[in-house]
Amino acid sequence: MKWEERQSSLLRVGVEAISEQRLVQTRVLGLGRVLRWTMGAWQVALAGLVVASVVALAANASIGFLTSRPDSDIPSSSNRIAFSTDCAVVAVLVSVVVAANLFVLHREASLNRSLLADRLAAILHSLWVAQKDDGFNPAIISLDGAPETETEAFTNVASVSVAKLLLPANNKVHILPHNLLLENDIILLSFGEKAPAAAIACTPDGSPFTPLITLQRGQLLKPSLFKQSAITTTPSPRGHMHFKLTETPLIHTLNALLYSRRPESVVYHQLHVITATLTSSVIPAILFLSLLVNIFRYAFLATTREARIDEALALLVLAQFYAALLPLLPLSLPVVCLVARAYGNAAVGCLHEALLVSKEDFKDEENIDDFDAAPPPTKEVETDYKAIWRAFWSQLLTPNTSHLARTTNLVESLASATVICAMDREGTVSMPFPSIDYLFFMNDHSGGGGMDAAAAAAASAGVFGGNAAEPVVLDIKDEPPSLQGGGGAGGGGVPGIRFEDKEWRTYLDSLKPLGLHFLLGASPRCGAAAAAAGLHVKDESTVGDVGGGVGGLRQRRQNRLRTENHRRPLGLEGGAEERVKPARQTCLCRVGRSIGFQDSSVEPFQLVTAVNWYSPKVDAASNVITHAMDYHFEVPSSKSQIFMHTGSGECQLFSEGNVELIVDSCVDYWTGSGLELMTDAVEKKIFEFYHNAVCADMQVIAYSYRPVPNGGTVGTLKEKTATYVERHASLDAVGVRGSEDDEVLKSEVAGSNRWKNRRIASVIDHPEYNSDSLGPDAYLRELLKCQTFLGLAALCYEPKPDISNVIEDLKLAGIRFVYFSEAPERESKAYAERLGLEIDWNACIILSSSPDGETPGYLELHDMKAQLPRGVDKVRSHIQNVDDVPLRVSLFAESDRSSVLEMVKIFQEYGEVVICIGSSLNEANAESFATADLAVAIDPFVVREGAGPGTGCLDAASPIMMGARITTSPCALHFHFDTSVYSLTQLIREARTLVMHAQQGFSFHFGCQMSLSGMMLLSYILLLPPIFTGYQLLWLLWIVFPVQAATFLFSPYDPDVMKLMPLKNNDHMKDKWRSARYFLARFAMATCGSVLVFVLSLRHFLTVNVPTSNPVSTIFGHYGALSWMRLNEVESAVLLYSQHVTLFYFVLCIVISSCTFLSRDRSLLELPPWRNKVWVVGSLFTCVSCLFLSTLCHHAVLNPSFFSQASLFNSFFRSFPSRMGYCRILLFLGTLFL
Repeated sequence: MKWEERQSSLLRVGVEAISEQRLVQTRVLGLGRVLRWTMGAWQVALAGLVVASVVALAANASIGFLTSRPDSDIPSSSNRIAFSTDCAVVAVLVSVVVAANLFVLHREASLNRSLLADRLAAILHSLWVAQKDDGFNPAIISLDGAPETETEAFTNVASVSVAKLLLPANNKVHILPHNLLLENDIILLSFGEKAPAAAIACTPDGSPFTPLITLQRGQLLKPSLFKQSAITTTPSPRGHMHFKLTETPLIHTLNALLYSRRPESVVYHQLHVITATLTSSVIPAILFLSLLVNIFRYAFLATTREARIDEALALLVLAQFYAALLPLLPLSLPVVCLVARAYGNAAVGCLHEALLVSKEDFKDEENIDDFDAAPPPTKEVETDYKAIWRAFWSQLLTPNTSHLARTTNLVESLASATVICAMDREGTVSMPFPSIDYLFFMNDHSGGGGMDAAAAAAASAGVFGGNAAEPVVLDIKDEPPSLQGGGGAGGGGVPGIRFEDKEWRTYLDSLKPLGLHFLLGASPRCGAAAAAAGLHVKDESTVGDVGGGVGGLRQRRQNRLRTENHRRPLGLEGGAEERVKPARQTCLCRVGRSIGFQDSSVEPFQLVTAVNWYSPKVDAASNVITHAMDYHFEVPSSKSQIFMHTGSGECQLFSEGNVELIVDSCVDYWTGSGLELMTDAVEKKIFEFYHNAVCADMQVIAYSYRPVPNGGTVGTLKEKTATYVERHASLDAVGVRGSEDDEVLKSEVAGSNRWKNRRIASVIDHPEYNSDSLGPDAYLRELLKCQTFLGLAALCYEPKPDISNVIEDLKLAGIRFVYFSEAPERESKAYAERLGLEIDWNACIILSSSPDGETPGYLELHDMKAQLPRGVDKVRSHIQNVDDVPLRVSLFAESDRSSVLEMVKIFQEYGEVVICIGSSLNEANAESFATADLAVAIDPFVVREGAGPGTGCLDAASPIMMGARITTSPCALHFHFDTSVYSLTQLIREARTLVMHAQQGFSFHFGCQMSLSGMMLLSYILLLPPIFTGYQLLWLLWIVFPVQAATFLFSPYDPDVMKLMPLKNNDHMKDKWRSARYFLARFAMATCGSVLVFVLSLRHFLTVNVPTSNPVSTIFGHYGALSWMRLNEVESAVLLYSQHVTLFYFVLCIVISSCTFLSRDRSLLELPPWRNKVWVVGSLFTCVSCLFLSTLCHHAVLNPSFFSQASLFNSFFRSFPSRMGYCRILLFLGTLFL
């Protein structure tokens, strides 16, 4: 199939899955369904009351306009026209706002469900465009094992999901991510690899075996799969098997992404509780009380008994609408929430981009002691407000898919995070490849002269020492870049490598063969290995300092942390044919340089050939397969390189690989002064170290050496060397092959010096060996025998710099770090200890089910007594019936993609807000990314634009990265490989600050609404006219309150914000009634003071303009008995002026009160309000706009000549008696202050 056809098929499959999901969402997301989801019975009833009130407003406006005719029984009054106009304006505006809210709710719900599908459609389209523009260039290797293009994707890392696609047309193998494979594709799988999808074993041309041999998605390929099957065609002897896919992996991925659901955020639930409480309790109570008071006014205080439709509408309908429904209904809440969320997402997104490109270091605050409990360090970055403004409008108006802010609730999820789950190890929380930790070798402590390669060759001919050798283990530290100094301890001289034992130089005699081996087997990017292999390596001076190991550990290109120069490409390790441990890709040339070798030391050695050899042991049939068996499964394999010394012309073989395979091939070992026979006691010591290292989650590599004996000339070696050799096993036999032949060899070469201690001898060591008697494979099998054991290197995954400190800082912030490990319990605890996690009592839970259903599986006795659950299916019942330990531990062992997903769901069920971090190249993370509250993808390697073959980086347009874009499509944030995890803590700090300020703003907004409703209700109880008109209420509710609350978002951050404990996403607002009492106390004085100012204003204006009337009886009797439309010119003018005076006083009250809401737990002295410049501007705008509104209404509605006073304050305080005036001024200022 051509690439164009493949891309068309992938695009068709993706479009069909996305179209089907959109069709389902269209059926689900109708407006009626959205309303039914968001509205309960009380909400529906209140919606009906709102509609009825709008109809009543329209009817009242119509009555007012109709009664302006001369034949009406109501006296002509300008107040009637003004009141009717007010009713009409309010009816229109409320209708428009309700329609706008319905539109916003439906639009947000639609975007929330469709953004991910839009993002996936854009990714698939870019894949098609890249193919058309010839930008789709997968890595290629030929079937002979030689890579044609150098690529970082061709690697053996667990957090990278790639497969080898065979194209028989050109006999090439293409490296593709799992997401870009198709049904009926033929892939190559090696022992130890997992199937990317359901597949059947087949021949290279696609013909299936008989009977069928199947692999399920994620199943491990083992030799036992072929053991009891009558395979008509023998699989490839090179170690890889052909499988045909029976399904398309992309369909699984897309369905998992499109149909996953995230929980709503904590802020959403809090607002929902508040609005539900308002609509189900507060509004009905105020509505009932207001209706009761106004029924009394209508029934008993009316001045006439005739039916008055205008008074009925005003007192029985509109009064309740103005008192309960209009002030308390959250009509402005959808727009306010949308604006606040858009700004928060824009600020977090811009900060995220600034952190990715910033070159500054993370620093603690000043005067912070190392032993103090301090918040995480931050990076001084400047965020462009213009960029935030552009991002804000993009979030607000367009369906922006850059951060999936709507789908993931970006700012809310970051602020409320309680658990951070690490789903991968390699490249995310640790370095992508293991680094050396221990060196094991044998030493006789004689301190004799050292041995170079030539001396070792002479000694291996039969010279054996007589000293008893003992094992020596040297602890080696591979320091991160931030800790690299001027050289290793003890004068090693190579930055990043440090021997912990200060007396390590006393073992130089034993270390020298290992050091030479490390340099000869170095990465081709290292100068020494390139010289020995005869490879051309471009000048590295433009890339970084690599000479003499200065750039040995890592180098930086474009300010990126690099690991490629000391990673050996897998293609050179036989990676196309077999799966080896990732430690085999780690280059140890820096250790060789630390021992004392220079690059010039390997110049006399010329690489002749290399051979990869393996022994696929057929594992015994067993019905019980444990997770530990799969984790430690490895096909024993090794790599041998033959070098010729140009000075002497002799050839030598250096081998490295599996411990069992290497030790089985050795007949003696180097002690530092000579050779000693390999005995059972020495083997026991070797394997004791090996097993202890494996239990500590380390990977061990064995090293050996032998001279090439008779006939081992360069010509002979090149003629007889094959690139791949299988030893001691076959796929169609259970036993070990070749035992009879070995006995024959023993008898033939019984006198040979190379046959010792019951070891299998090599026929090529016989003096009478004829070089033409053996074929290439047989010759190599004999050459790989009778080697000399040199030592072991134990490598482990080291956490990234500062990861342990980040975990400690997260604890201080109330966030638990959880690590999901694929390893068994013992190995998981070993790595968790390096991370800094708790590994003691009740610290680890095994997620794999017990094979027999009864075995607890735990190693420690206290874990067995604690009855910890074994298996993810037992966790829920354990939490419900025993205790909540699974919700408190930070380590889960033996996990896989399904158990991780299930644990994320369990966390969410119990109120945890989960952030998942994982590899962007691991397809298994996709569903967990889509289910978590927030997902963060981390590149396990360096990725940059324009990378290509030979650069050591992944190209952002490569197929690997295209597949990664599909996997990470549900992720809101994306970090580079070298991005510090402290970037996430700084984003959490920013989000917490924004959300905390937004919550204060919402609290202030709801408090103002309650105060406004209380003022209206109190005016009815006191038989007063409405304290505010309809348009004044709308101006307060939709202009003043939102603007004043929005200024809270710009308050400076609280230094202790990362010391606060986040709330869980359950049992929201448990103390809501205590909060209600708090707000009642906070706003009681403003409410009562405003009513008092309203009464005083009415009395003052009545006294000034109607001197003959009794102000008290007019205020509390006359106004309460008449319909507002029946007031005369003077009474209506007095009422309107009093309303505007009260409005200005109330605005001043809420402005002054808002400064006390800017910080939740800091006083005005600690955090002065003028530090928030936006709040100062917003407060000035609120006060000035209030005066402008009052002046505008004064000139538009009232007769300008009615009052001689032009100023509201002048008319309010004029003509007061001096003593009474001072008392009222003090009363006014006192209530304002309170």
